[in-house]
Amino acid sequence: MGEALRKARKLQNLTQEELAKRSGIDRATISQIENNREEPRLDTIERLAEALRISPAELWLSASSENKRHLYSTPDREYEPLQLPHLHPGLEELLKDEHTRLMLGITEEEEQMLRSIRTRSHEILNRDFFVDVLISYRRHYKNETS
Repeated sequence: MGEALRKARKLQNLTQEELAKRSGIDRATISQIENNREEPRLDTIERLAEALRISPAELWLSASSENKRHLYSTPDREYEPLQLPHLHPGLEELLKDEHTRLMLGITEEEEQMLRSIRTRSHEILNRDFFVDVLISYRRHYKNETS
């Protein structure tokens, strides 16, 4: 996540201090994240992405693709290969990416919600779309249970 955040910040010519002011996140925390000393929580990713005016999925997925060497494996969670022919290609890509799936901690309920998404046309929905839906779903669900 650190390198992806640093790249996004520098692309906008922001200092860590400026990003801290925009996001409301302490500059030291931003430094810790950029130096891979701290893994940000989902709400932190959302706030940083909003401050950078990018999608949380854009920040998350760029970090995910850069950090394949940090794969997480848990013996109690194994995923069967997807066999559904009518799955959106973007969702299939997301669910097959074990690293991203485990980092996001997608629950069975969330997976079913994502699988239930239908469109009227033959529109192709990409992986970023499904990550954004998941983040919005969690934000909405968190607000309802608070």
